[in-house]
Amino acid sequence: MPLAGVVPEHWRAAVVDDKGRVERIPYELCVLVALRDAVRCREIWVVGENRWRNPEDDLPSDFEDNRDVHCAALGQPQDVGEFIAALQGKLLRRTASSRR
Repeated sequence: MPLAGVVPEHWRAAVVDDKGRVERIPYELCVLVALRDAVRCREIWVVGENRWRNPEDDLPSDFEDNRDVHCAALGQPQDVGEFIAALQGKLLRRTASSRR
């Protein structure tokens, strides 16, 4: 079992006994903490984990002040109605072409 990068030094005594065997429950706790930290900093990806994420958290802090610059860089319209209409048209075309 890998200990480096999973079990912090201050937990080693609780995870590895005096005979060098790994205690399951403390090791699993360390794995879960390491997994949580990796997901939080996007070091690893879990399918569907962004489903409940707030998309506002991913915007640059100056997004509202420089909306025109950011939208131009992404090649997207600033008007929400235009964006939705273009997306609906794209989805309708994709649906129509998949039915053929």
